[in-house]
Amino acid sequence: MHFTASYSTFYYIMQYIGPEKEESQFKHKFVLESGTEEITVCNVVSSYSMDVKEMYSTGKCVELFCDTIERFIEEDGHISKEEKKFI
Repeated sequence: MHFTASYSTFYYIMQYIGPEKEESQFKHKFVLESGTEEITVCNVVSSYSMDVKEMYSTGKCVELFCDTIERFIEEDGHISKEEKKFI
């Protein structure tokens, strides 16, 4: 799992470690929650052999505006998130 932020955008990638032919069978769900708001993103995983920088530059990742992410930062500075991997 990779997270990064550049300028005003937050990027998230989930990579599969295993045979490349099986990667398309796996998906993940990423959830951000606050008391009244929720963002849910479902996406297929990417192969671990793929270059992370290339995935960010080609848009083969989850992209959210940093302003949106800031709405989910709790008082202690943590983000309430949940990740689920499923087939």
